[in-house]
Amino acid sequence: MTRNLLPLLLFLLLLLAATSALAVEPAPAPAAQDPEQLVLDDLHTRLASFADQWLAMLRRSQLSGPGNCEITRGADGRYVARYQHIQDGVAPVCLVRASELKPGAYIGSIQYKVEMLECAGDTPQAAKAGPFEAVSRMTMNEIFSIQSKDAPWCAPK
Repeated sequence: MTRNLLPLLLFLLLLLAATSALAVEPAPAPAAQDPEQLVLDDLHTRLASFADQWLAMLRRSQLSGPGNCEITRGADGRYVARYQHIQDGVAPVCLVRASELKPGAYIGSIQYKVEMLECAGDTPQAAKAGPFEAVSRMTMNEIFSIQSKDAPWCAPK
């Protein structure tokens, strides 16, 4: 019986040796992130927060809207009421880069969509009554700069 076990034991020893030889080495520790990239990531996060505040302020100060829109008369004699509106439900796109001209300074841009809404009617009042439909969209790009990584993003003065 011992003779029958000997080939099995040899096979198991060989199998054990082969699997230990194939053992996977531990993955190298992740390389430390580039310090400049960490700064850019932080500035991007701060710019995204500032962008939300900036767009909220722009929405509050918008002078045009359904009650205060431009009315023109078309060639067909109908009136068209139109106004611009910052598109809701679409997050602004924020980009940050280091300034090429001023070491230590950074440039940020905020891109957002503005819709042109229109309504036609037989009278100016009917045109202003709505419902308004988006007839075009354009991308606005606002550029901001800060003098150092510790400065807050703010509107130009």
